[in-house]
Amino acid sequence: MKYLKTFERLGISDSLEQQVRGYMDKIEQEPTKNKFKFFYQNDRGSYYFDLIIVPSLSPEKGSFNTGEYFGSVQMFINLQDRKDFSTLLHEVKHLDYFTRNKKKSNLYVKVGKSLDRTPEKDLVSKSDLEKMGFLFYVYDDNEFQSKYHSYYNDFMEFMDDMVETIKQKKSSYKLTTDAIRTLWKGFLQEHEDATWSYYTTNRVFKFNNYFTKRELNKIFLYMISDYGDSRKIYANPYRDYYSFFMWSIKKDIRTTFNIYSKEQQLKIDTLIKHFETDINKRIVKYRKRMTRIVTIACDKYVK
Repeated sequence: MKYLKTFERLGISDSLEQQVRGYMDKIEQEPTKNKFKFFYQNDRGSYYFDLIIVPSLSPEKGSFNTGEYFGSVQMFINLQDRKDFSTLLHEVKHLDYFTRNKKKSNLYVKVGKSLDRTPEKDLVSKSDLEKMGFLFYVYDDNEFQSKYHSYYNDFMEFMDDMVETIKQKKSSYKLTTDAIRTLWKGFLQEHEDATWSYYTTNRVFKFNNYFTKRELNKIFLYMISDYGDSRKIYANPYRDYYSFFMWSIKKDIRTTFNIYSKEQQLKIDTLIKHFETDINKRIVKYRKRMTRIVTIACDKYVK
């Protein structure tokens, strides 16, 4: 009982995990079926969603998507491996988050999506946009919550295997809090998903740890969709074309040579400071949450 109370108190949903185990049981019972309709319930309501097994899914192991049909929202989860409990848990957590926050705008998701678009004349490199997009993806609260549940599940399975090994060897070894902390560090180092390093760092987040000032200016100017000063529109098509031609040259020169107006630079610097401050607050919260997994494990395995 002590373990279960800690389990819920530290942000891991027992109900969500049990429902996902029920989905896995149903999938196992019908090994030739690749499409299922499941029912999910939380304190906000009850929801149906489609689960589709897609062996060809790549490079993702799973995905959560929504669509609107005839005025109603439908939810879908694609799963590459029908036996992959951890990934299904991750995607159902995304579903849970959506049912709780679907009416709220998510700035991190909006920025991430804006960075997927191809910039004009490749003034911003694709690799820089992808790198920046990854940072907004990693620090989005929705993604963290799902990864938090995945790391929790994988570590509990790891610990179960460790306990079983001790039993089989008939060892008198007793797991201690310090031993579990050491096992946790080793577990993370060997985990295929290294995103945890962005959540557990003690380093102050700065964009200039990942980009040069020139790259940051280009990316954030691209993000605010303000490549140059607004140009005057002329009714005469020839004069207007000339105006656009000169405006484009001016825009390209500024971006290429890292020369911006005072107003543009102020917007860029303000946006950079805003996100650096917000991300550092998130890191503090995420780091505390990640250590809770060790607390849960100690509560369960230290006798």
